Amino acid sequence: MKIGIPRGLLYYYYFPLWKTFYENLGFKIILSPETNKSILDLGVKTCVDEACLPVKVFHGHVEYLKDKVDFLFIPRHTSLSYGEFTCPKLCGLPEMIINSITKLPKVIKPDFNLHGKNINIDKTIKEMIEPLNINIKQARLAFFNGLEQIRIHKEKVFKEFHFKYHSKRLLVLSHPYTLYDSFINMNLLKKLENMGYLVITIDNIEDIKINYYAGKLPKKMFWTFGRQLIGSGLYGIAEKEKIGIDGIIYLSSFACGLDSIIADYIERQIRRRNNIPFIQLIIDEHTGEAGLNTRIEAFTEMMERRKLYDSNFSSYGKCIYRS
Repeated sequence: MKIGIPRGLLYYYYFPLWKTFYENLGFKIILSPETNKSILDLGVKTCVDEACLPVKVFHGHVEYLKDKVDFLFIPRHTSLSYGEFTCPKLCGLPEMIINSITKLPKVIKPDFNLHGKNINIDKTIKEMIEPLNINIKQARLAFFNGLEQIRIHKEKVFKEFHFKYHSKRLLVLSHPYTLYDSFINMNLLKKLENMGYLVITIDNIEDIKINYYAGKLPKKMFWTFGRQLIGSGLYGIAEKEKIGIDGIIYLSSFACGLDSIIADYIERQIRRRNNIPFIQLIIDEHTGEAGLNTRIEAFTEMMERRKLYDSNFSSYGKCIYRS
């Protein structure tokens, strides 16, 4: 039997768990292809206009898979950490899909909810196997094997980064489903790498640092990704000399309510300290790659000039050229 997993949203974090779980139980995983223009067009046609770009893209991946599999795996991520929540669209994703796309196969829609003190993992596991006639003990073992694969993957990413040395570094802040989908971000990470920059993301920063700086907020940030983004941004601002970053890029999707708050807060903190170049790139399905390239090139050129001349820029039109 084939289980389809759309290559979007939290696929970029939790796919090792889902893949290990269902393959251990004897099912074949069918992934949609990497995001492309036709998948984006399918998503734009079926999704509500008010949704952000990654949610529209997810709809396109579902539309692509629906006639090729026996089941669709569309989890509800209510909470990823104690006392916190995810974006409302992630909480209501299964209902969005079911009410927007017709002729769907059976949808497996487990609820991942770590908000409370008494977490019922067995409930989530039962929801993952509900239509599949699988023994709960076997499923529980497969689930914990999947969790171990996530731990191994995160550890590998963290270690590989910390063995690298580079004189030019940029902190890029974004949600994983925007940051790691090269079609959505128009190959931003590869472009920066080709310009000679080592890119630092929230996945390369220790949790203890993220939580320490996020804890400086007057109130607890109750969005998980919001806490990670603010903690990483404040860490970059406070310890920029130690980690050696030249600037911060905030990559945001148009219509993301969370980003409209977080990006503005980080920019205000930078302006108060006046200590690091910052740019926010906002993308949607209409964003042209040429315009994005121009902004990146202008930003990196500005950073290089600032390194050479510090803040000695005339505000009266006098040009400064490199020798």
